[in-house]
Amino acid sequence: MGVIADLSHHEIVNWSRASKQLDFAILRVQDGSRVIDREYQKNVTGCKAYGVPFGNYAFCRFVSENDARVEARDFWERGDKDATIWFADIEVTTMDDMRAGTQAFIDELRRLGAKRVGIYVAHHKYKEFQADKINADAVWIPRYPNKPLFPCDLWQYSETGRVDGISGDVDLNYLTGTKPLKWFTGSVNTNFQIHIGDFDELTWAGDSKREVKEFLEGYGVWDMRLEKNAYRLIVGDFCDEAWCDETLQRLKERFPGYGMWKVNI
Repeated sequence: MGVIADLSHHEIVNWSRASKQLDFAILRVQDGSRVIDREYQKNVTGCKAYGVPFGNYAFCRFVSENDARVEARDFWERGDKDATIWFADIEVTTMDDMRAGTQAFIDELRRLGAKRVGIYVAHHKYKEFQADKINADAVWIPRYPNKPLFPCDLWQYSETGRVDGISGDVDLNYLTGTKPLKWFTGSVNTNFQIHIGDFDELTWAGDSKREVKEFLEGYGVWDMRLEKNAYRLIVGDFCDEAWCDETLQRLKERFPGYGMWKVNI
């Protein structure tokens, strides 16, 4: 595997050289709503010119749930829509309930059309922000030099890495969860989900959701209301059908008697 790097205007990139090493790049779009990353458009152009798949991230400064939605809309408007995933970068406490603010940010991005939305959460803020209760598609945590103490899909293991063609120190990342690289790069166009249910009580659905999340640590699990007194759990998305099938079989063995099936989305 090559290199997964996150980049901002603090680095200057020679894409013809850097692209030979990069498997995936995560590009900063903005710092709050007021600061637009000076190198973002150049980095997008470089990724596209040299075939490097990329995601977007925004450093969050919101001070309320409504402000979080505004920041999310600015992020969506400024970010290139070829990004395969959008990350909310939460590192500083800017409101009392950071979990609620972050969820509002994520939900607004989904409403606008983002198919995958993750969080980048400072290791020392994970518990304070109740990151385990945030409904996100991927979790990305920085910690040097030791691995994070919390479940995550990406581990930012260095802030002093080196990549040929990129000036100075570079943030570098490892895959640490169950999601393969192609889940992040979007190299597979067909996605799958696992649906579980249906439940006729919200409490039952909520209890089942917690049990599934504990069993599938690091997976995206959320509930969907179908109609009055009808709820369904959704696990995924999966970009690999075999991975989805394997997870479905594990769930059936762990939760016999539950209705569950694979959905092609």
